[in-house]
Amino acid sequence: MAYNWEEISVREVVLLEKIRIQNVRSLKDTGDVPLSPITLLVGENSSGKSTFLRTFPLLRQSISKRTDGPILWAGDVDDYVDFGSFDETVTNDGSTDMTFSFSFEATTSRKYIMRSPNGRMARQEFPFPMDIGALPDHITYSITISRAGMREHVSKLHVTYNNATFTFNLSPQHKRPNVIVDGSYDYPLSQKEDARAPIYFPVSRIFEYDLPNITRTFNELFSLLGGDDKARAEYQQEDDEDDFALDYDYRRVVTICQMIGVCLLTGLSWDEIQAHAIFKGKEDKDPFLTIIIRKLGNFSSGKRSDALASCKLAGFRAVLPYIEDYLSAYFRQVHYIAPLRATAERYYRLRNLSIDEVDYQGKNLAMFLNGLTRSKLQSFQSWTRKYFGFEIDVKRDGGHISVQVALTNGNGFINISDTGFGYSQILPIITQLWVLSTSIRRPVGEATPLVIAIEQPELHLHPALQAKLANAFRASIELAKKNHCNLQLLIETHSETIVNFFGRAIARKIMSPKDVSVVLFEKKREQNQTEVRISQYDEAGYLQNWPLGFFAPEE
Repeated sequence: MAYNWEEISVREVVLLEKIRIQNVRSLKDTGDVPLSPITLLVGENSSGKSTFLRTFPLLRQSISKRTDGPILWAGDVDDYVDFGSFDETVTNDGSTDMTFSFSFEATTSRKYIMRSPNGRMARQEFPFPMDIGALPDHITYSITISRAGMREHVSKLHVTYNNATFTFNLSPQHKRPNVIVDGSYDYPLSQKEDARAPIYFPVSRIFEYDLPNITRTFNELFSLLGGDDKARAEYQQEDDEDDFALDYDYRRVVTICQMIGVCLLTGLSWDEIQAHAIFKGKEDKDPFLTIIIRKLGNFSSGKRSDALASCKLAGFRAVLPYIEDYLSAYFRQVHYIAPLRATAERYYRLRNLSIDEVDYQGKNLAMFLNGLTRSKLQSFQSWTRKYFGFEIDVKRDGGHISVQVALTNGNGFINISDTGFGYSQILPIITQLWVLSTSIRRPVGEATPLVIAIEQPELHLHPALQAKLANAFRASIELAKKNHCNLQLLIETHSETIVNFFGRAIARKIMSPKDVSVVLFEKKREQNQTEVRISQYDEAGYLQNWPLGFFAPEE
């Protein structure tokens, strides 16, 4: 009985490791910026820190809604950030496109299902070495956005998957769209229908682009492997498995080549694939797979290299949806806290609203706290009491509610509007920290991180309270891990207190240098562009590659 193979992949993905931004406002090229569990963005005013940080909520609002182009530069009142338009965002030096690149590492375990011709399913392991699933895949996904006339579009997609590279040139300036594999193998992307069913990439889940079909590449590969009546007759005479030779058809070639391509992408060599596929016990082999492997093995080295590059493209067609799924899940879970947060009101009108998330300005904070169960509110009170020395409560009075604050050494609760501006500014931050590090529990292994991008958390806070807030940042990362959740904090700050707190925590071995990175933005006024440098704490808590007099410039 003949079978077709369908892939099922389960991925464990850790934190987004690096991001690179090119031609966005003053950020001509940030280079690869590493992202730690806590990433501090520092620099002078108007140096590009906010542009870098706001890219995260910009991508969230773009991915979360149906858009007319790749990026939602400015949305409705409930959207996070407003970049204006493409022309207002692209670097003002004659640039006509911008690029966003994301690097991360994924560990893939692969299982396969065999589907018989009658539609019934039978589960079986993929007949190549399954220990490839224990190896991490290193992935960089780069998207270039351009504008032609009045319409923006994705003009290039470049993906590095371990040692393989795929560059899709989609710009109208190209005479024909194409994909270049490993920098050498140039394959055209078809725009026309084919006599056979066209082979498409799955529709993109992000950035609103479609890749043209790659039918022509598979037609050439099919012919290369002898996919015609003469070849089938030849195999039927040579091979003992007559019924499999008769099934030597187009879709089976595509499927088997896709399986070979996935193995090539994960780092297996052709020799390893060939040896395992041919010499594995006969009872475990797919005879049709053996036919393809044998045919490839008889090719000259140059002819086989070209065929294996086509197989890589087939394998990439299988893994691209998982790459986009990860990026979509990552940016959908970005939470943003703006620098100017809502001022406290004495009373809030009570409405029957269920609030799942504190908004980026904290306007709905009272409604969110009012919706907490008593046990959750008590947990939140314990959190604020431990790290900040005060408690929060919600008082209901008729059709209104008020937020109450009680200092640990004070005389009971008072209305938040009577406590000074600092409490209303810090509450949206610490509420988000508590919610995301304690309330969301996930199965072990589901590791798509939660991201909080915070602008200037130190505003209106005494230095001692800034240090307590920094300690809460540290504690929230640890607490999230205990709840099987990765939390990633991106913090734009001018606070010397916050920067120094993490240095002292590392010196005291409370934190590791790998837990915190510092990204320094320096504006080059003559070019109106920003230079981005990376500073790291050493084991003693001192910042490396740090400019002298950064917080206290010499006169």
